[in-house]
Amino acid sequence: MAVYNLNKTDHKDGTYGLHPQSTSFSEEYAERMCKFYLTDEYVKDAHGNVDTFYRLHSPRTAYDNNQALIYDVHCPKCNALMRQVSTNKDYYTLGYYECKKCNNKGGRR
Repeated sequence: MAVYNLNKTDHKDGTYGLHPQSTSFSEEYAERMCKFYLTDEYVKDAHGNVDTFYRLHSPRTAYDNNQALIYDVHCPKCNALMRQVSTNKDYYTLGYYECKKCNNKGGRR
């Protein structure tokens, strides 16, 4: 599992961008040192295609589902804006994000 530290940028409309930085961090280290980080997870669909999803983590600050939506999370692979595809697991383990650009390769969706 890869761990990506996220750098926060402010947008004029009151939202924030989270830009990934590749690291060699363990998840335990990221929990202690990062305000936000992503972990990747791979899911195989019924046709054998593997899609990548990213889980947003906020180990220091609790967020409910609505509060987490103010962040624009960028893809670690292509830097495109990702969309949230699931709700928060709890207040610190936030939703799954998907990059449509990376998961659409080959015109599957």
